[in-house]
Amino acid sequence: MSYVYFNDNPNGLRTGDCFVRAVGKVLNKSWEDTYLGLCSEGLAYSDMPSAIYVWGMYLRRHGFVFKTIDSVFPKCTSVSQFAEKHPKGTYVLACQDRIVACIDGDYYDSSDCGDEIVLYYLKKEIEYGLS
Repeated sequence: MSYVYFNDNPNGLRTGDCFVRAVGKVLNKSWEDTYLGLCSEGLAYSDMPSAIYVWGMYLRRHGFVFKTIDSVFPKCTSVSQFAEKHPKGTYVLACQDRIVACIDGDYYDSSDCGDEIVLYYLKKEIEYGLS
C-alpha cells in the first residue's frame, strides 16, 4: 500500500488536471479520452469539466457512488491512511486541492499526496455503468 507516481498528461504537465488524471486512471482510459468525456459531460451541464458535480456525475455514470468520509472514518483521514484501510477496491479521493485515484490500496498522483486530508470519495460499486 503506497504512493505510485502517475502522470499521463500527454505533455507531462501538472496544470490543474488532477481530476482528469484520477478519473482516467480509475476508468482505465487515456488522458485524451477522459478529457473529451469530461468536456462532453460539462457541456451537458453548461459548466466546466473540473466542476465537482460534472466529474462526479461522469463517474456515477460509470458505476461509482458518492461517500462522505465522516460516515466511515474519523475526520482528518489522510490519503495514505485511506489507502491503507482499503487494500481492495477502486476509489477517487477528493482532497482540498486535488483529486487522487486509489486502487487496491495504492494511490496514484503526480506527487506524493499521502498527507492530504480526504474530504469525500467516490467508490466503484457497479462493474458496468453507462458510458
